[in-house]
Amino acid sequence: MQHLTSRLLGVLILFTLVIANSACTETETTDSTKFIIYYTGMTDIGPSMVGTIASPTYKGSAPSDFAITQVTLEGEPYGESSYEINASTGEISIENTKNLSVGIYKISISCLSGRQYYEFKDIVEVNFLKAVPDGITVEPSQLKVEYDDITNSESTVELPTAQVTTNGEHISIRNYLIANVRKGDEIIDNKKAGLFAINNTGKISVVKGNKEIEPGIYTLDLKLTTAVVGEEDEEGIFENAVEINVISKPLGLTYPTERGKLEEASQQDANTSYKSDAPVLKGSLEGVVYSIQSVTSIGVEGTGSAQEKFNIDPKTGVISVAAGHGFKHGEVYEVTVHVVNDFSPEGVDFKAFTLEVVEFIEPISNFSYPATEVIQAVAFEAEPTISGDDPRFEFVDLPAELSNQLSIDKVTGKVSAKKGHTLEIKSYVVKVKATNAKSDEATPTIAELTLNVGENPNYFSYIEFGNNLGAGGTALEGEEYANQFRYRSSGEIEAITPRTDIKSGVKVTWSVQKARKVGATFRNGALTFTGWNDKDMSFADVVIVTATTGDAGDPTSVTRSVPVFVHFSRAENNGIRIEYTPFVLHVSPKLGGRSNTPEAVGLADVSKLTMDYARTFYYYNMGGARTENDEALPSPEPDGTSHETGTLDAKDSTNPFLKNLWYKYDSKASTSAKDPVAYYSGAGETIASKKTLAYVDNSTSGKCAVVVNPSVWYDHGWANGFFIAQMTYSAEGVTNGLKDKGIKSFPFVIWLDTNVK
Repeated sequence: MQHLTSRLLGVLILFTLVIANSACTETETTDSTKFIIYYTGMTDIGPSMVGTIASPTYKGSAPSDFAITQVTLEGEPYGESSYEINASTGEISIENTKNLSVGIYKISISCLSGRQYYEFKDIVEVNFLKAVPDGITVEPSQLKVEYDDITNSESTVELPTAQVTTNGEHISIRNYLIANVRKGDEIIDNKKAGLFAINNTGKISVVKGNKEIEPGIYTLDLKLTTAVVGEEDEEGIFENAVEINVISKPLGLTYPTERGKLEEASQQDANTSYKSDAPVLKGSLEGVVYSIQSVTSIGVEGTGSAQEKFNIDPKTGVISVAAGHGFKHGEVYEVTVHVVNDFSPEGVDFKAFTLEVVEFIEPISNFSYPATEVIQAVAFEAEPTISGDDPRFEFVDLPAELSNQLSIDKVTGKVSAKKGHTLEIKSYVVKVKATNAKSDEATPTIAELTLNVGENPNYFSYIEFGNNLGAGGTALEGEEYANQFRYRSSGEIEAITPRTDIKSGVKVTWSVQKARKVGATFRNGALTFTGWNDKDMSFADVVIVTATTGDAGDPTSVTRSVPVFVHFSRAENNGIRIEYTPFVLHVSPKLGGRSNTPEAVGLADVSKLTMDYARTFYYYNMGGARTENDEALPSPEPDGTSHETGTLDAKDSTNPFLKNLWYKYDSKASTSAKDPVAYYSGAGETIASKKTLAYVDNSTSGKCAVVVNPSVWYDHGWANGFFIAQMTYSAEGVTNGLKDKGIKSFPFVIWLDTNVK
């Protein structure tokens, strides 16, 4: 049979060791018990993957002149040229596997030993598995969870989870991902919202403490990645994998127009009536029934029973008043709506709507928008001209590309976009509908708004510095390595020139903000780190670089900031450097994450490396803020205050944000305690848990990867910033007393970012 060339692509393959003690057959008369070879098998390979099976071990004289004598698939001869053997070493290469069939391949090998010829039938077994599972099963396929149990970060209720299992044999799953989240027709950006999570074993969970989740039924699509199928591939998507019902009683009721107007009956028009828009209910929609609890008359009295003249659709919540109502102008009626659902049979009352009776309602006419000149990324507003009483406005057939860019005031009709919008440089036509009580639903009044987007001379979209984490200080490809620089002596520090799309000739002002220990200067268009010498301990840190184009106060000016990270990697007294690559873990505080394992440069036996967070816990805030107050905390902070920047230390905390997180881990925690970010207790016991903010995983499989737990970085607002703390480590496997006896180092930065992608 033909054999492949000896090329071997560098793909990591997981091997399962299968020792094959095959009996040998011989062409010449020999004592077969004096010579035998042993091969490993391969059990985790699929079509399009390549790999290698190591040279065999043997008993007897050294073998040579290896050859493949036969390949079978499920016992039948197989003629594809996908296997090649090195004649000198016996190493087997597997390539050109794209079209290989799934199944068990057995390879027969011949060789010479002591000038004797031996043939080993079916000595190597390769189990080619499916590249992706045929399907998945999630058990249970439906979850039901209380809204209050999710949003209350102090709740001790254990939220339900679901587990992914796969059907049939397939190659190893490298990662489980949530591909899509849908709530009815709405697509939820789960990476940004952080509502649901799935871990590396396929367990699906609801993120506890998330204040952004709304009651309702969410449907999740999943994606399973393997060595063959990556995150961007279309294969491996499993639609409608699990349904999560966030249940609650009615929590809120909002009508698009909370105050409506009804024209009194006149001789000219005795058939006046009113019909509201449908309300938006916050709460579960199962079994929803609307009714009018009461109608309170404000103004002219003696008009009879007003409530009898108000109707409400029990399914939609639309409020109406029929012709012949007899109301007079000047009267005002406040409507209280009663809402029940399956989870609140007793119902909840909402004072949600007010109706004012007026003498006359002018029909809508002369509705138009002027053409509006817009500048790229500059905020703008466009107001209509219109005649008519009590108009309501809404977009008509708004293109998807504009849905997250434009907003409309439903009362004034003002169309606007915020500073930093990403409208392209071109013209857009936006349709807006205006209606009032006199409008004909079949022929609504529609106006067109033309937006002419022009170029902003000061606009730019990015600043980036690259990285030097590759061999010889070269850059590594990948977003996870962005803006990270490592130096092993002060003499290596060099000026770093940013890459950006700022236009030539544009005025640009650069500034640098120090975060912790290390500083930087920006001169002559380049960044240089400062504040470290060769006697300092190893330290990872961050500076914030900001570029502003144009003049201060100019509405066309654009400002962007980017963190730039540096790791000064010093060989400590024991000659060891601890180097994570990347040395920044960029994660959502809602979802958490795990870093790569570090390299202990200079340590012969990495299995003995032990690390733990120890002291000097520091947090630099980059926009995190509190959205509510909690008087139960020892040092309550008012609503709306920003999370603080500073250190948590033994004497007192200059950072109430960190102190509050410490108290949430343990209400009696000392600010000198390391337990909220520890793997080991002072006695050397493992204490890392779901309550821990973060920890260094010292398990055999973890081998000092940094783990950030989800949902716990919350002090009445999600963390947005950088956590840096001193670790201590030992090359001797010490756990008890590691905090005081270990080597001190700051090798790592945790970047918490609610907008992480």
